[in-house]
Amino acid sequence: MAHPPPYQPHQSPPHGGEPPTKRLTAVIVIATAIAVVFVGTFFAVRNLTQLSQVSSADEGTPTAEETPPASAGADTASQQPTTTTPATPTPTPTASATPTASATALISISGAQSLDPFGDNNEHPELAGNLVDGDPGTEWYSRFYISPTMDSRRGIGVAVTLASPARVSAVELYGTGSGGHVQIRATSSADPEGGALLAEGSFASGTTTFTFTPTETGSIVVWVTELPRSSDGLNKATISEITLR
Repeated sequence: MAHPPPYQPHQSPPHGGEPPTKRLTAVIVIATAIAVVFVGTFFAVRNLTQLSQVSSADEGTPTAEETPPASAGADTASQQPTTTTPATPTPTPTASATPTASATALISISGAQSLDPFGDNNEHPELAGNLVDGDPGTEWYSRFYISPTMDSRRGIGVAVTLASPARVSAVELYGTGSGGHVQIRATSSADPEGGALLAEGSFASGTTTFTFTPTETGSIVVWVTELPRSSDGLNKATISEITLR
């Protein structure tokens, strides 16, 4: 007679849990689900960020590199470049400025000389060229006298010779003192008191101008019968430049 197999009690899973195979399967499923959620969240956040940047660019919002730093404060407006139109400079006349031409054309002068026919012919003849050198910074001046009447001398002066005879209607003397008496004559250095008397009067400080009826001549004499007071306070004649028109 066969014997029944020996009795074997039922084996329960350790610690009363699920079998190991089922537990491993559950862990894998949970980890996979977490990974899927994490990946989905990452891509969702990335898409939202890109959409936000595109929206900002479309609205013209400055990026972080274009936004002025907060520390700039109120100084930011003053630092912004501005466009200004430079003002046209206004020329300032100076004592050495070259005389400007008027509507009447200048008449060409070929030479000049000082005149002292009733003295010793020594009224600085070496400076006569300064009268017509085109440089108001140089000048001719006479000797100075205690009396404006030059000790009863009849007169001194300067003569200018034209490059060719022309109709003269104005004489401008630059660098003059004030006062005294002067005549403008259509004559030559050989006869300073002769010829036609075109104009006469006192000197004006700075520039003395005489205008008269146009007269044909080849030379002009500036004849001084009474000395003006020069800028240094002496009784002497000074002329830096002579122009004829």
